[in-house]
Amino acid sequence: MSDLMLTIHHESGGAVEDKKEKSEGNSLNHDGRLRTEGSKTTYTNSFGNEISWTNQGPKDIDAIIEKNLRSSKPGDILEGRVAETIRETGRLEGTGIELKLRNKLKAGDIDILTASHIIEVKKSLSALDEKQLDKLINLSNKNYFNYDNREVIYYIEDVTVKNKTQSDLVEKLKDQNIKLISSLEELKEVVSK
Repeated sequence: MSDLMLTIHHESGGAVEDKKEKSEGNSLNHDGRLRTEGSKTTYTNSFGNEISWTNQGPKDIDAIIEKNLRSSKPGDILEGRVAETIRETGRLEGTGIELKLRNKLKAGDIDILTASHIIEVKKSLSALDEKQLDKLINLSNKNYFNYDNREVIYYIEDVTVKNKTQSDLVEKLKDQNIKLISSLEELKEVVSK
């Protein structure tokens, strides 16, 4: 389970702009679609779905990485290793971000967050979730949450294509200009640019 939670609410809405202004300890973009109050940030997508999350500081991020590295689950360990690698670049802004709908059902997650990238971490191609991908890249998805259109990268440890479905999925990623990376050194290089 993640230490960062997003909540999605529904109301009417329009286009999103991510330019911010500071005001009495809070920040707000010019059209009010992205606002920060204390440690909570709220974003309203073009469908009017409101997404809120608690921001992570360096101590929070370090604790999540350490928890993942000590986990008995291979996927958690891999996510911890990737977050640790990105932390070395000085660009890590969050890890293990859980997205929740207003009714507390899980809406998705963000494995690794930098100022310019969302990195999803998977052990193999079979673990890829097309519904999650759609929420990251498709502005027409009612639960779209990539508020400033960060570049999406899939770090997949084993990129062996085992069937036509996986082959089609790899082609879809390429068609969407999504990077598919399986080397920590390459990932570090891409994120450092």
